[in-house]
Amino acid sequence: MKTELREYLEDILGFGEVVTGSREEEKLVEYIVSSLEEYVDSVATQRVPVMSWREKYAAVEVGGSSIKSAVLPYTLSFDCEAPLLYIRDIRDKKWRSAEDKIVLVEFHRRDADFVEDYYVKAVEAGALGLIAFDYFQGVLRRIVVTGVKEYRRGCGEGPPPIPAVAVNREAGVFLIKREGEKVRLYTEAYVRDSHGYNVEASIYGKLEEEVLLTAHHDHWFLGAADNCLGVSLVIVASRHFSEKRLKRTLKLVSFTAEESGAPCFSSYYWTWGSRVYTESRDISKIYSVVNTDVLARGRLKLSASGVDYAKFAEEIIGIPAELDTSYMDSYSFSSKGVPSLSLHTLEDYMDYYHTDRDLPENLDWSVVEKGVAAAFRLVEELAVRGSGIDSSAWRTTIRELSVKLNIRLESREIDRRLAKRLTASMVYAYDEHYPDERPAFLKTDVFPELKIIEDFSKLKKARSLIENGDLRSALGLVASIPLRIRLGDGKKMLSINTKPIMIYLEKRRVKEALLILEQLLSLEEKYIGEVRETLQEKLSSIVEE
Repeated sequence: MKTELREYLEDILGFGEVVTGSREEEKLVEYIVSSLEEYVDSVATQRVPVMSWREKYAAVEVGGSSIKSAVLPYTLSFDCEAPLLYIRDIRDKKWRSAEDKIVLVEFHRRDADFVEDYYVKAVEAGALGLIAFDYFQGVLRRIVVTGVKEYRRGCGEGPPPIPAVAVNREAGVFLIKREGEKVRLYTEAYVRDSHGYNVEASIYGKLEEEVLLTAHHDHWFLGAADNCLGVSLVIVASRHFSEKRLKRTLKLVSFTAEESGAPCFSSYYWTWGSRVYTESRDISKIYSVVNTDVLARGRLKLSASGVDYAKFAEEIIGIPAELDTSYMDSYSFSSKGVPSLSLHTLEDYMDYYHTDRDLPENLDWSVVEKGVAAAFRLVEELAVRGSGIDSSAWRTTIRELSVKLNIRLESREIDRRLAKRLTASMVYAYDEHYPDERPAFLKTDVFPELKIIEDFSKLKKARSLIENGDLRSALGLVASIPLRIRLGDGKKMLSINTKPIMIYLEKRRVKEALLILEQLLSLEEKYIGEVRETLQEKLSSIVEE
């Protein structure tokens, strides 16, 4: 199987960078279809409306030198020249002098997507352009910038208003030494309305229930791990499971527009192909989803929703589960209540994530084989043996919620239908906006409104630290309490705005900081009462449906 996987991977890499809605995607889809149809009962494609972005050319010029660069999507065509200003971090005071400058920043080591925050800051400061150099040597990276920090469905706020490019670390070090000199930033790129294609192949089982094995085929640069390998796995699986007698029907699906492509410059630009797929078909037949993405190196992670599917998958493959990640196609299903998971090594592959060094030589094939074996084991259990997911795990979760909020909830049996409604309504992703503007990954939790209890606990500890004169530790606690924004609708969840306290502590104005802190703590019962009421309303609504 390893040899076969490598052969398909080599073929797919030959298509080069595959942007959704491009001619390259059409050719790759033809290859995927022809590779699958030899082994499956049927293959179909779904036409998906997308916004297709393409780079034609990029240049950074300074002092007679031309620096290799990559345009950051969705930057369009620009030609500007201005003095270069190097800014170290998001709270650097030099932002005040960024107007009419080209700003140089470094990709954040913990979160490359944080470049969006730098971009928004640059626009707000009146900068004419942004150059981001990598923290990792020898790579060029593509990260989408939209100019909007909240990830909302639907149209965005229009094209990004200033150009943004990436350069490698070596170029960044060179440019830092040229701070103050005039730099020319030239980009040629365009967007157009187009169509991408989801591919769906079927191997029929005895039951109408379906198990989906999925990946995405669009990718930045060559995209060996993200996600040419996943597509190769889907193709290999077609032969492997065509030789089995299935209880549940197996759908092998390759999605378009995972990296980008949501129309109209949407700030929620990723996983568009899988979202269209779930909106345009009857998902009640889908029993579960196994998605693979960025199977590369490091620790294999299992991200699954809801809590019942997470427990099931843990027991089958022996890997501790966390809740589903909204960065991957599995979330398009779990957000609608369908038991879904992703197998990935994303956090340990960040050095190569979305770079021109996402190549086969940077894959650890022992980890790849472990991920492939885990995916096949789950499909074997679900599609071949027809094993069922025990929904009773939700009872434990609901009991834990009731204890935290000190409320009495009616105990009842939880069947599969109710478990799906609980997953759709109670498990969701959100973004965190910290008062000190630190980077933060999107998170997924069961009823994340409960985080407010932890927030008030931190405020109480901060008050004690202030009273004991430890302002530095108090500041750290206060700065760790974020505003939370739900993914997709951009709505703020119940949160505490601690930025005024943080600012007063930074200025060592203890009296004012304590005054605001005490006022917030006096509202604790009202906040928790609102959370308690929201939970009871949610559960009542779910049960009554």
